[in-house]
Amino acid sequence: MPIYTARRIDGDGWTSFESDPHLSVTRRRMYERCLPCLEGLLRQLREGDARIELQEAWDCWKVTVELPDIEYCLQFLQSFEERYPQEYVYGKFGTGNPQKETRVVVFHADNPGRSRELFPLARECANMFLPDSRVFVSRGCANPYEHLLGPWPDWEKKATLRYPERIPAVTAYLQQLLYDYM
Repeated sequence: MPIYTARRIDGDGWTSFESDPHLSVTRRRMYERCLPCLEGLLRQLREGDARIELQEAWDCWKVTVELPDIEYCLQFLQSFEERYPQEYVYGKFGTGNPQKETRVVVFHADNPGRSRELFPLARECANMFLPDSRVFVSRGCANPYEHLLGPWPDWEKKATLRYPERIPAVTAYLQQLLYDYM
């Protein structure tokens, strides 16, 4: 299956990709999973909860390939498409932090089984043209969840805030993300 990319970069520096030219799963996922997840987190932070109920974020997985720049990201996606034409994939590439020296390709997976399927494919593909590239699996959105809860392997379905002092910054980030971009 070909991999199609969005025509624009979002406000955080990401470009979506998907095996569907209309990015149907990406669009549906945004409205059915991502927005409710971030709105739910913002609501819990505003209510002053000391423990955060991880709903959508608990079942949100990512396989990430770290690469030197956007050109490498595009080459990686082309290589992945050629090597695994039967794989239906969706995700994003770019960075949420323009100061970082690297860029990433992030495959989204809605369950741990799919992340376990994608990981060896991404690792093998990355090794073909950049053997030192870092490939890893993670859960949920590092920004904002890891900023509040610490590393994802330590999370629980109802997780205690590890860094409550970061609540004002994360709340401001979420308000801007959810309301200023829309």
